[in-house]
Amino acid sequence: LGVDKVIVGTIPSRTDGNITNFDTTYQQPINTGIRDASWRASANVDGYFDCAADPEVGAAGAANNTTNFNADRIHPIAPAQILMAARYMTGVDAVAATMV
Repeated sequence: LGVDKVIVGTIPSRTDGNITNFDTTYQQPINTGIRDASWRASANVDGYFDCAADPEVGAAGAANNTTNFNADRIHPIAPAQILMAARYMTGVDAVAATMV
């Protein structure tokens, strides 16, 4: 349809140990920036989805839970993907509502 919109998402937990203290050093500060409306405006971002707002996905250390994350403690698996998809759709719906 020729419509371009930019939607960004927050970062889920990661606890594999390759990046020391990833959740507190990187994930949480980056997610705070993504949630900041002034940053989104300056980056020409139309909307965002906050998958990290779900404690099963985004809380520090959440990736240690193998019910929601692969054994590599990086990649979300089906239960977490379902939680993230709901947040994603909320973000997409919010941007779509501005297009009507």
